[in-house]
Amino acid sequence: MVNKKQATKHAKKQDQKMIGFVAAVKNFFAGYLDFRGTATRAEYWWTFLAIIIGFVLYMAFMAIAGVVISTALLAPLVILMWLIVLGLILPAVALMCRRIHDAGFSAWIYYGPALACIALELIGAAVIEVAGGNILSSVMIWCGVIGDWVMGIFAFVLTLLPSKIKDNKYRI
Repeated sequence: MVNKKQATKHAKKQDQKMIGFVAAVKNFFAGYLDFRGTATRAEYWWTFLAIIIGFVLYMAFMAIAGVVISTALLAPLVILMWLIVLGLILPAVALMCRRIHDAGFSAWIYYGPALACIALELIGAAVIEVAGGNILSSVMIWCGVIGDWVMGIFAFVLTLLPSKIKDNKYRI
C-alpha cells in the first residue's frame, strides 16, 4: 500500500514531466469537451501553437488556391474555415478551463466577467437596433469592448501562472 507522502511525491514527479507537441495536441482532441481536471502550461501553449500553425497554413493554402486555381474556390474554403473555427471553440474553452484549474482557480474567475462583457456588447447592439441608438447603448458597447481587452490580458496572465500542485482541488 502506498502512503500519502509517496503518492504526493509521485504526483509531483508526474506534474514536472514536460509534455511534447504531439501529446499536447492529442490531449486537446481527447479532452474535446472535458471541462474538469487540469492542463499544464506546456499542454496549453503547444496546443495554441498547433492551432496558430494550422491557421497560417490554411490561410496560405487559401491564398494559393485563390490565385492559382480560381477565386470561385475561395467561398467554399472560407465556409470550411469557419466550420473548423466553430468546431474548435468548445475544445479551446475546455482547454482554457483546465489551464485555469491547473493554476488553482475556478474557471469562473475568467468566464464570469468575460460573459458579462459580451452581454454588455449584445445589449448595447440590441438597443441601437431597436431604439435607433443613444449614448447609453454606445457606452455599453464600449465598456464591453474595453472589458474584452482587459479580460484578454487577464486570460493571458492566467495561462502563464505556474501549476498549483499542492492543495489543488481541481486535480483529478
